[in-house]
Amino acid sequence: MSGVATVAALTTKRLQLRPPVASDATAITAILNDFEISKWLSVVPFPYSRADGLEFIADVREKGSAIWAILNADRLVGMIGRDPQLGFWLDPRCWGQGLMREAAQAVLAAYFMDPNAAPVPTSYMIGNTRSAALLHRLGFSRLGRVVALKSHARKTLVDGRQMVLTPEQWHAVNPIEIATPRMRLRPLRPADATDLARIAGNDRVAPMLASVASPWPEADVLRWIEQRRWRGRVGFSFGVYVPDGTLIGSVALGGSPVSTAYFLAQSHWGRGLMTEAMMAFLPWAFARFGLTELTADHFNDNPSSGRVLRKLGFVKTGSALRGSAACTAKAPTSSYQLRRADLVAPASRA
Repeated sequence: MSGVATVAALTTKRLQLRPPVASDATAITAILNDFEISKWLSVVPFPYSRADGLEFIADVREKGSAIWAILNADRLVGMIGRDPQLGFWLDPRCWGQGLMREAAQAVLAAYFMDPNAAPVPTSYMIGNTRSAALLHRLGFSRLGRVVALKSHARKTLVDGRQMVLTPEQWHAVNPIEIATPRMRLRPLRPADATDLARIAGNDRVAPMLASVASPWPEADVLRWIEQRRWRGRVGFSFGVYVPDGTLIGSVALGGSPVSTAYFLAQSHWGRGLMTEAMMAFLPWAFARFGLTELTADHFNDNPSSGRVLRKLGFVKTGSALRGSAACTAKAPTSSYQLRRADLVAPASRA
């Protein structure tokens, strides 16, 4: 629709981010008429007029560009955009307060919620140490050599650096954590390999898992962790940790159709811990990836997994024979399905 911004507003602890409106022109003009700001921006002229501000706002709203005005205590203090490059500026009176990092994290977090998100490019002019430091903290890495960037305010070309933030790097710098009353679920790390080998390679646990041998060599565990590393999309395993940081199990999401799986250290069986972990994990997974249903299965000689699945709302759909890396012969399994509409509400899970 012509003349109407389509970018959603964002809110952080201290900031409100919304598309710019015509009444922002006065504040934008006042800030960008500071040469210490405009000299680091490619397309901003100096001096900067109110007409320039109004033209910029009209263009953003006409195109529905991914550009936000940054408000702190209802006062416009800066601007940030991802259209498609990440770009930003901030009122010098607000420097040193972490406001731009807060705004950038909100914009990037919203963008990288899309599992198909492309890398985000950006650049900065050499000498702009504040922007360079912020981009590195956000997870950006250098891309190629020094390039020439146009400085409209300086009316010349200046040396600059191109940078890029990939989805994998964003998710590595900003890992997920899901909390329950007794546990934390978060991405596995190579440092977990020894504990993971002991837990899943146990001769009572491994036969219940398709891809785990008993014993489970640590080199194989490290490859398993890497293959299932959190990348912001389906196809990952999270570790399950008690409050002191000890790993006690894992939950996973992968495949097509999308399925879930889990295992728990034998020393922690019988305490309802996996049911508690999955009660937190499943609603998050449905919401995070827009799923409508999930599948799961278990070996029939592991009836406790069936009880967990039924508590969570899964319904049995069939049977099959399936192999395990820890067993030479195929064994009977039961298949289950959970539709989003049938997800058991937390209050009814006791």
